[in-house]
Amino acid sequence: MKKRVLQIGLEFIFGPIQKYKEDEHGNAITGIDAIDKNKDIQTLDREIGELWCSLWSKDENEPSGLRFDKEKEKAIAPELLEKINSLVEKINEVKDDSFEIQDMITDYLKSRI
Repeated sequence: MKKRVLQIGLEFIFGPIQKYKEDEHGNAITGIDAIDKNKDIQTLDREIGELWCSLWSKDENEPSGLRFDKEKEKAIAPELLEKINSLVEKINEVKDDSFEIQDMITDYLKSRI
């Protein structure tokens, strides 16, 4: 059986856990029950996502209509890194042979500190 890849990253719309499916209620999920049904993991995922999204604001002068606050990113990078590390720890606690973790953000956050 091929292992699924659980990507950890930060993008404007997704993050930190990338979700590829929807449940019966239309909520984005990974399709990995150990992740989707773990309240601690889901809480951290939501907290990190909200913190990351706080770096974006509307700006009509930008082609995308959004501005990314690089200074604030640098200021909160240590907190984001700590939360990402906690998230990966929690995922490792429930990890089995059905999936592997692909961390796409830790090295980047370390470079911002």
